[in-house]
Amino acid sequence: MSFGQGLVQFANTATASTKISAVIGGTTNLLSGAAGTYAFALFVAPTSVTSVSGNVWTDANWTQVTSAQAQNTGVAGRIQGSSEVNLTDTKLPIAAAWTGGNLIDTYVIGWDTATGGSSLSSFINAYTGGTISLFGHSGVGLGLKLGDGASTASSTVFGTSVAAGQLPGFVLTPVPEPTSFALAGMGIAAMLVSRRRK
Repeated sequence: MSFGQGLVQFANTATASTKISAVIGGTTNLLSGAAGTYAFALFVAPTSVTSVSGNVWTDANWTQVTSAQAQNTGVAGRIQGSSEVNLTDTKLPIAAAWTGGNLIDTYVIGWDTATGGSSLSSFINAYTGGTISLFGHSGVGLGLKLGDGASTASSTVFGTSVAAGQLPGFVLTPVPEPTSFALAGMGIAAMLVSRRRK
């Protein structure tokens, strides 16, 4: 939710389209587990940025709202941040894009804390090291309006209408280990060699 002057509260609702799911054991279920089992990071960008190039944490167009990191609440599909975040404070570069009344784009990633830890830096280390188990990302939410004390802010980050700056719930999926990729590559290479010999 966005409210006040450049403030964002990072959470989703009980609405089905905003809940987050996970693929575990080949089955897609609403994200569940004890509170803190999963972590989520919110990224923002000016509305001129409508996509993500590669991984969002390496795309210079996107900035993580560091203290808006959220965790699952223990209720299936639900996440909640610890407190509201002021987008114009020192956690983000002070720029016109983040001031009240303006529009920003949003993007969310999520992961399991058992293999990725609870911070973005620990997640990135696990992801690049191939030890992360579950990972997922949302689409880009276009045009979230920040309140400025005079005009009304967009009501939610999570929702059903991209045009209103919202992004729907998303799915965390298993991430293959590097060894799995290596074995698959070796298998394909062996098949090609075998076909050539025939």
